[in-house]
Amino acid sequence: MESVIQFILEKFYYVFLGLLGAYVIIKFRNRHSNKKRILFFVLAIGVFVVYTGTILIHEAILPQWTFLLICLAAIGGAAYFIRKFWIFRMDCSTCGKRMDWNTIVTDDRNLCSECLDAALEAEDGVDAPAEANTADDADEARGVEEAESEGSAEKTDE
Repeated sequence: MESVIQFILEKFYYVFLGLLGAYVIIKFRNRHSNKKRILFFVLAIGVFVVYTGTILIHEAILPQWTFLLICLAAIGGAAYFIRKFWIFRMDCSTCGKRMDWNTIVTDDRNLCSECLDAALEAEDGVDAPAEANTADDADEARGVEEAESEGSAEKTDE
């Protein structure tokens, strides 16, 4: 039991930092990865709980038999959240083609690059003209308002 506690004290800090690093990278790399990012955070919390409990046991604040309770609680909590948030798929949900590692880990949409491009083109084809028209209309309205305000300013100066 002492060797397991010593191993956790030496290695789990780096596992915790690695999971938090993955969380931050996924957060800033892809905006379509909320569930997978939450999963990494929950796993990091579980590792932190085990690491903190091991420190308390090593410092003789807690008895050694509590190590099993801490591990069971962390495993149970992680299993609950993994079952709730586990969305890692190896294959594309549309065509069944194998996805690359980056897509598997960082994208909640679970689409291969071809299917994702097709989905984005379909979205852009439908939404882009409406957005462009709205932006053009807004620019024209601003131009008309500016011309009217300049004209009224010139009239008041005379």
